[in-house]
Amino acid sequence: MLNANVLPKTNWETDGNQIVAKIFSLNNQARLNPSDFNVWTESLVPWTYDKNDDFLKALLKNSSISNTKTILGMNTSYNANTVFNSAYVIEPDKNVIGRYDKIYPLTFMEAPLSNSLAIMFANSGFSVKPGLQNTLIDTDKGKIGIYICNEATIAKTATNLTKAGAGFLVNISNDGWFKDTYITTQHFYYNRLRAVENRRDVVVNSNCGYSGKTTANGEIEKFDKSVFPAIHQVIIYRNQSSTLYTNYPNAFIAFISLLFLTLILFKQS
Repeated sequence: MLNANVLPKTNWETDGNQIVAKIFSLNNQARLNPSDFNVWTESLVPWTYDKNDDFLKALLKNSSISNTKTILGMNTSYNANTVFNSAYVIEPDKNVIGRYDKIYPLTFMEAPLSNSLAIMFANSGFSVKPGLQNTLIDTDKGKIGIYICNEATIAKTATNLTKAGAGFLVNISNDGWFKDTYITTQHFYYNRLRAVENRRDVVVNSNCGYSGKTTANGEIEKFDKSVFPAIHQVIIYRNQSSTLYTNYPNAFIAFISLLFLTLILFKQS
């Protein structure tokens, strides 16, 4: 997990070169201890994906040397004022294996309410178009289920990915707007729930938030928050078993409701 921890109000016009230098520094550090995947955070840079982008070519150069796949958060252009909030999975040869587009944009910050502008302008005047489906990324290291930022709070996102065959889950996000609030901690613990519900290891990499790993049984193996650029390395284990919750996510609610109704009827009899 490579985390540049870039503040959301950073002015890329004046400070962009310094930030890119920090990103490349992290990238060079990762080459010294290569992994199967380099996982970056959501929307790493404020421009859209282009396979011919010089920044991308430089960023992916090290992954070619170390034979490392890259999971990269970067917007995808849809039209002049709309983007997909995407996660790209890229082979060491720079070919894109697959892309996941965020299905549930954050209202007011990414998606405007009705036809008004997104009032917090967190996406620099662009609105985020919802993705169409939970896209599973199939690699030679296993099938990856990726979801982005606030989608960690939506249980069915991880459940659908697990049902589709994901061996492990990855949540990339940007908690910069909430970095000094309880939300950053809460965000990580939502991922812990997703891990336990589906019995899947979950990797979390959040800009200005917590980064780490929750195991399939809910143990937290890494839980770190920093104001500086940081690298964390974890081991992920694939799991293909299926839980009752994954297959029947409403079963517990139905059971509790039935039990409650039974108790009421028993008390009245």
